[in-house]
Formats: sequence, C-alpha cells, structure tokens
Amino acid sequence: MEIFIYEAYLKQVAIYFTYNTILTIVFIPLVIADNISFATVLKRI
Repeated sequence: MEIFIYEAYLKQVAIYFTYNTILTIVFIPLVIADNISFATVLKRI
C-alpha cells in the first residue's frame, strides 16, 4: 500500500515538473518579447 502511494506521489511530482517546464518554456519568450516591445514603445516617446 505504501509503495502504491509513493508511486502516485512520484507521478504527481513528475506531472507538476513537466507542467512547470512547459509553462516556463512558453512564458519566458513571451516575457522577452513583451520587454522588447515595451522598450521600443519607450524609445518612440
């Protein structure tokens, strides 16, 4: 029983890390692009 709980926990951790990695990969380029567009807006002023 304890082994089963441990395996379920490991799966949850794996899913969590995978989700975080995907979010990071998607989010960082968006932030960089946003900062670039923000900088160009500031230069125009």
